[in-house]
Amino acid sequence: MAMSCEEFNHLAGGISSIATTLALIVGGIWTYRRFVRTREAYPKIEFTVDLAFVRKQGGFWVVEAIANMENKGLVRHSIRKFTFDLRYMLPSDAVEVSAPFLAVVPHKASEGSWLPPDWNFTFIEPGLRTRYSCVARIPEQATMALIHGKFYYSDKLFHTADKLFAVPA
Repeated sequence: MAMSCEEFNHLAGGISSIATTLALIVGGIWTYRRFVRTREAYPKIEFTVDLAFVRKQGGFWVVEAIANMENKGLVRHSIRKFTFDLRYMLPSDAVEVSAPFLAVVPHKASEGSWLPPDWNFTFIEPGLRTRYSCVARIPEQATMALIHGKFYYSDKLFHTADKLFAVPA
């Protein structure tokens, strides 16, 4: 039994409609799993800060303020306004609290950006670990130091990290 051209065109059109419908369903399931269920549309960046005490010099500790970032997601992320705040306590400071269990570190040593002045942003590729650092100082007599880091993914989304250190004797 031979098929006419018209019958073949109807059959091919039906198969094409079924294939298009299946492709839309598979694409919808993939999109749901990738961006809704596994939250791939959201940043998966691990962000930590650190402070390395280099040496005493001229009545100050010279320290290296360090930011470590690791993109554990599958999407590249732009980083804007990448700042740090370095604070310290002296032996004479009372341990004040601003809210239950939140100690105040009263003295500001420095604040700045891990990005060079001529950079508007940087980025972190998927699967990569990146390290940023800059040199700062705190008084030699400081007993504790607090480093606070913050960066913005966009105008609204941001991420922070803090770490408290005992200053070496």
